[in-house]
Amino acid sequence: DGDPVVIFDKIAQRWFIGQFSVGTTPYLYCAAVSTTADPTGTYYRYSFNYGGVNFPDYPKVGVWPDAYYTTFNIFANGQNFTGAQACAYDRTSMLAGRPATQQCFSTGANYGGLLPADQDGSVLPPVGAPNYMLALGITNSELAFWKFHVDWATPANSTFTGPANIAVSGFSPACGGGTCIPQKGTTQLVDSLADRVMYRLSYRNYGDHESLYVNHSVTAGSSVGARWYEIRNPATTPTVYQQGTYAPDARFRWMGSIASDKSGDLALGYSLSSTTDYPSISYTGRVPGDTLGTLETESSLFVGTGSQTGGLSRWGDYSSMSVDPADDCTFWYTTEYIPSNGSFNWGTRIGSFAFPACGGQQAPDYSLASSPSTVTVAPGSAASYRVTATSVNNFSGNVNFTVAGLPASSSAAFSPNPLTVPAGGSAFSGMTVSTTSNTPVGSYPLTLTGTSGTLSHTNNVTLVVATQSGSVTLAPATTNFYTVSIGSTTPNRTLTLTNGQSVPLNISSVTITGDYARNGGTCAATLAARRSCTILVNFTPTAVGVRPGTVTVADDGVGSPQSASLTGSGMTQTTLTPTSIGFSAQAVGTTSGPRTAYFRNNQLRALTISSVVGTGDFAYSGGSCPLAPATLVAGKTCTINVVFTPTQVGPRTGVLTINDDATEGPRTISLSGSGK
Repeated sequence: DGDPVVIFDKIAQRWFIGQFSVGTTPYLYCAAVSTTADPTGTYYRYSFNYGGVNFPDYPKVGVWPDAYYTTFNIFANGQNFTGAQACAYDRTSMLAGRPATQQCFSTGANYGGLLPADQDGSVLPPVGAPNYMLALGITNSELAFWKFHVDWATPANSTFTGPANIAVSGFSPACGGGTCIPQKGTTQLVDSLADRVMYRLSYRNYGDHESLYVNHSVTAGSSVGARWYEIRNPATTPTVYQQGTYAPDARFRWMGSIASDKSGDLALGYSLSSTTDYPSISYTGRVPGDTLGTLETESSLFVGTGSQTGGLSRWGDYSSMSVDPADDCTFWYTTEYIPSNGSFNWGTRIGSFAFPACGGQQAPDYSLASSPSTVTVAPGSAASYRVTATSVNNFSGNVNFTVAGLPASSSAAFSPNPLTVPAGGSAFSGMTVSTTSNTPVGSYPLTLTGTSGTLSHTNNVTLVVATQSGSVTLAPATTNFYTVSIGSTTPNRTLTLTNGQSVPLNISSVTITGDYARNGGTCAATLAARRSCTILVNFTPTAVGVRPGTVTVADDGVGSPQSASLTGSGMTQTTLTPTSIGFSAQAVGTTSGPRTAYFRNNQLRALTISSVVGTGDFAYSGGSCPLAPATLVAGKTCTINVVFTPTQVGPRTGVLTINDDATEGPRTISLSGSGK
């Protein structure tokens, strides 16, 4: 009746199929385990219930040595959410076709959408290890983590401990957890399901460490991206080893699934959509040598051909990235698409791929690269791109090219096509996209696909068709900053960026030089045609005098980079007052009492005073000025005490010198006194 789950038990080489039953009372969860590795053969079948009229919604399943672990969102009387429930099915009995029981625990109503860990790879979890379960935490900066240990011999000894909170980088759930994903050719938005983590919670034991992988959908600028995590040390104190949000452009990416192969390569698949894209299927990944928290260039698995309409917002419930146990390298990704505009007319797409170096494999392959990334032309003009194929692992052969995503009234041609790639070398083909006067103005992501036998790779470029008029300006031309008060910085100064073009601008960078820093504003990744946004700039001077600088805004080439001058007056010199200290004549054999000089730190940072030295018949006698390693706070004043011990008759002069950490150099003050 809904939410089916099909997984392969890699340990036993069996298939598990599960699905809830709505048409029965009590409500049931139906489960079947194959009798052999043949998924089309016979099955042992079971059903479990959860308190009669309690409905087990959103079931998810994970394979573990001691049980099939399942999670549900429980709805009392099929209507009122009462919380998540975690259950363990007697896997050993089910594999043998014997009667099987379940053991369950509830999280309470604060949590939902739990995922059980699903084991990948040939190395099993440590003997007796509990199953790990994960959900979004109470706040948007944590994940909730449980350990489920089942004891079939003595069920009373089974435990469900947690939740422990795993700190993660702060996030905002996509669409506030609801509906905001746009589609091409319709105003109908689809659901993000960002109120939960996405299937699967993939577990792998690498021998020297254990890792869990999971993802969910988050706000990324003006769009939606996939937040992903690798969590290590689940058996002791689970911590985030790496994390990232994948949102390489302003399109929407959601409904992801993540897994890893035996070499530690990571693959993330997801749905992709925007106002100029039908819901499509793409994936990305990383290899262990990549920078932590980063994913590589996106690849397209399927370019959508329709949008969901008819007032229907729900876009499935989950997708699945799994790893083929035959080689533990091949990823299989499955999710939905719509072949043409409509509702309840979904199709399922299944694709596979592998990282070339997985497990030490060195299969011949090739890579694709294209340039430039974006070309802007007027209607009726042609855009030129260069597509380069490079041999990997001594690949040689012909690569055939196709392109998808062209606008109406346009065409593309490759020369040459096919392209012959030599072993160990590279070759390139030119792609020309021709438009007509009837080609609609807009920005068009193009997917280039190269195919050679069973090998297929994609690369993405953008075609912008624009009636170029107007200009891109950054105003005012000069942004002044007032003299800085001691110990403070100026407030924000505002620059306005105006897009005079008739097409949107993709702002690629905002660069600021000098003692200046960007501090927000409304300028985002894309600025709509004929619109303005603001850039806020702060000033933190680090030297004396007038401080020049510039702010430069670069776009995607439709308009020229724009710059504005920045000027500000820097900090003043640090002073020592008063300029002289006089000492009265003293009787023979006596000394003067302490005299006080005041030292003010006019820097915008703390000063480290290394020494205070008096010359002549004068000596430093303490005070409130801190000596190294202590510091004098920016903008603060302290006192220096000086005593006078005359050794000769008549007027005596000297100098008091204060040495700091050389930010401004030594400060001096004259000293005078009358001798005995």
